[in-house]
Amino acid sequence: MKKTALLVILFIFTVSLTAVYAESSFTGQNSYFQPRLEAGKSNKDINLDKLDKKLEGKGKIGLTLGYPTGITFGYQMTNLIEINAMLGLFAFDQFALGASTLFTLADIVLKDNVFPLSFGPAVYMRTGDKLRTDVLGVLRLEHTFADEPLNVFVEGGVGIEVTPDTGFVGSGAIGIRYVF
Repeated sequence: MKKTALLVILFIFTVSLTAVYAESSFTGQNSYFQPRLEAGKSNKDINLDKLDKKLEGKGKIGLTLGYPTGITFGYQMTNLIEINAMLGLFAFDQFALGASTLFTLADIVLKDNVFPLSFGPAVYMRTGDKLRTDVLGVLRLEHTFADEPLNVFVEGGVGIEVTPDTGFVGSGAIGIRYVF
């Protein structure tokens, strides 16, 4: 029962943070959803040309090596939020599936190169003799090259295994992704 309550609390926390950041990204001065007042009513226009340009370069797909090892997909929802999914192997004998939501903490700048530092919750499920579920806090440092549509990252995390047993678990991976 405690495991289920912990997972529910982590899920609610992640969804509420995502909603707050997503709402704030659409209320700014540079919003693509501009309100228009007409006869006392508020309508919203959507400029598809600007929205299409805003979506360019937000998707990332590639490979990751470590825990997790496999195919990784990321989508940059806003400048502060990225969602990720992973499908692959754990210890090369267990199938693994995972997801994370990362929030940008800081942009580290070195000689005109930007390295976003992100942190957020991750959930990994893996098969084997039993279905295992891990809940972790993941810290990621990444870089997207200006001249090439490539993104590289290194990440590490600590957390707990919540099913079928309870215990500490760690993760660490490096990866490369194509940005589209």
